Parts: sequence; structure tokens; C-alpha cells
Amino acid sequence: LKLGTSELAMADYICEDTISGAWRCRKWNSGVAEAYGSVSVTVYPEGVYGSLYYEAVDVALPSNFFAASPYIQIQTLCAYGLFAAHLRTLSKSAINVFISNANIDSRGELEVTLFIYAFGRWK
Repeated sequence: LKLGTSELAMADYICEDTISGAWRCRKWNSGVAEAYGSVSVTVYPEGVYGSLYYEAVDVALPSNFFAASPYIQIQTLCAYGLFAAHLRTLSKSAINVFISNANIDSRGELEVTLFIYAFGRWK
């Protein structure tokens, strides 16, 4: 079996892999950009909606990384209770996350870690 150069070419590969603050950033040769990291925030009850307490927090994305608004996945971790994180606003440089929980008010404030994965295009 003889292979030519077209059979040996990679379909895609990472052409840049950096750390920018809390973010691990990768640019792929195909134009895909991905960034992932975690951000810890202290949550205070900003308001109440039914039986849920909520707060909105701003999170900066890696600067000058995405060509347009990326897609976002968010997971939460807290030592007390189950939190929901919903994306409220999105741009190529920042997101605003709506965090809600039924137990925030009983504790006054809680430390919540947001695990964020963002992917889009860099070219």
C-alpha cells in the first residue's frame, strides 16, 4: 500500500494554544475557536421571582479572541444547593449570566463556581 500526501494530511489541527487569565484558548486551523475556564463569584440575592432568588453576573471572555458571539455552555458548582445558570446577554467579549437558586436568601451569600465552555470562530 502506497500513501500519497493527500492521504496523510490532517483534517484539522490546533494552530494556537494559549492561557489568557482564567481561560484556556485554542485556535484551530479550520477557523474554530474554543475557550474554557472557571470563574468563582459570590452570589447575593438581587431579587426574587416566585420561590427563586436570583442574581445576574458579568463574565469577560478572552479579549480579541472570537470573531463574533460564540456559543456558550455553563455548568455550576456550589457547596450548598443546586444552582441554575442561564445566559442573558452575549457578545464576542462578554456574557451576562443569570444565576438562580431557591436557597440563596437563607444563607445570605454563597460562593458559586461557573464552568464555561465557549466555541465559535476566530477567522
